Amino acid sequence: MPEHWNAGWYAAPSDAWPGPRLPAGTLRQNLRVHGSGNQLRIRLQNRTGRKPVRISAAWVARESPAGPPAQLPGGRAVTFGGQPGVLLPAGGTVASDPVDFPVRTFDRLTISLALPDGASRPAGHLVAREVPYVCRSGDACR
Repeated sequence: MPEHWNAGWYAAPSDAWPGPRLPAGTLRQNLRVHGSGNQLRIRLQNRTGRKPVRISAAWVARESPAGPPAQLPGGRAVTFGGQPGVLLPAGGTVASDPVDFPVRTFDRLTISLALPDGASRPAGHLVAREVPYVCRSGDACR
């Protein structure tokens, strides 16, 4: 039986990023899930990028009631083809392996991506309702 995945959160990418390059460190994005299931996958895209982006680690966790960027214990590592990281090609898209992480509609999650080289021109969403956080001290995924 073929796999079927439903989008639980999405932001339309724009190449009109108003800020400077992202520094090396960990990017943490908070989001509210709009679907339920026992597993999740993370799909990353670099459609407007001119250079590949190296991700050395990824992590998903529940957002702490203390608010962002805090996260609750019990998160899960996210892998790509069984590896902890992936090279997101310029103009490309990658999807993670399935992660056993039950979610319900409207759960608040944090997705953390370790970017050891930063990102030269990341895509953004100009009407975003969530604030991303960057920790410059290296891999702060956990």
